[in-house]
Amino acid sequence: MRLTKTLTALLALGLLALAAARVAVADTQRTLTAQSGAVSATLTWTQKNVGAAHVHLTIVRADVTLVDEDLPNLVTARRVQSADGPSPGDTPQHLTVRDLDGNGEPEVIVDLYTNGAHCCFYSRIFRYPDMSGTGYEMTVHEWGDPGYVLKDLDGDGLPEFVSADDRFAYEFTAFAFSGLPIQIWQFRGGDFAPEMQDVTRSFPDQIKKDARRWWNAFLAARRHHEDARGVVAAWAADEYQLNLQDKVATTLQGMVRRHELGGPSGWPREKKYVRALKKFLVDSGYLKLPA
Repeated sequence: MRLTKTLTALLALGLLALAAARVAVADTQRTLTAQSGAVSATLTWTQKNVGAAHVHLTIVRADVTLVDEDLPNLVTARRVQSADGPSPGDTPQHLTVRDLDGNGEPEVIVDLYTNGAHCCFYSRIFRYPDMSGTGYEMTVHEWGDPGYVLKDLDGDGLPEFVSADDRFAYEFTAFAFSGLPIQIWQFRGGDFAPEMQDVTRSFPDQIKKDARRWWNAFLAARRHHEDARGVVAAWAADEYQLNLQDKVATTLQGMVRRHELGGPSGWPREKKYVRALKKFLVDSGYLKLPA
């Protein structure tokens, strides 16, 4: 009996210690720093078990602090008060200071995650105007689930944001079977309209590589009798980017004849799938003249 009480007490102490450890992890203070030339940035926040709190950005340019502010969530309305308190805030992922538009002035990129299932990564990009000024202007770009990788694809010294089109997720099948075709973006400044520009069509070699990847995924799905509608959609989008719409139409006709575009209900199949895919590609801007 005494042994049982002792074990029970030890177990209780162990659970308390574990709970304390979890609390300690939940309230960990985190910091990211980055610098390029005369521009340095510091990002601080409190890491919770899920999400973050008190995300704060400081940007110093030429020894002058020009940004010193808390960053809001992507969409404040998504954060609702519950019995357990406010829902978790967006979690910082990366901090980068790098010249994105070639004007010799580094931009500051803050990458965050909204803590949702399959969603969402986004970037806050801070740019110092070319014209004389004392503050930074900020642009938000949403990546969805795939995020991005910075790469200088054309060797001009300026990086591209290599990502994928998140609009295809769930569009033709479940997320696990969805394919997301490549998207490539560039940040271009301007005193009145800094923005991200979709330059995917300027990189046909990258598109061809991506198309081969999705075609191989289709062949694998066919071998294993799996739902191929998602990967076929990504392949078709890449081919449209290469202005090969006739090739896509002919290939899809063959797939319909062989009954390769079926799958679980809830999404269009076979001929209905082909019609839905074509409409989606047109509505999403994939049917364009060559760049």
